[in-house]
Amino acid sequence: MTGGVMFENELALWKQEVKEKLTEKQWTQADLAKIVGVTPSMISILLKSNLGSDELRLKVSKALNVKSNWKKFK
Repeated sequence: MTGGVMFENELALWKQEVKEKLTEKQWTQADLAKIVGVTPSMISILLKSNLGSDELRLKVSKALNVKSNWKKFK
């Protein structure tokens, strides 16, 4: 498995866990956006694509208590 495919799989698992935590906490994407200090559209982009910074993923992970199973690639 190549690094890119592995990264995409790990990121997909992370996004799924984020969505589950949002449901569990009964938060909207707008609620999460307000908590981490970004726009709701940025959360939508983060969860629908592979775009978004590692810093934002960390903030989201901390806010929702999600295990960070994705890796930084520089």
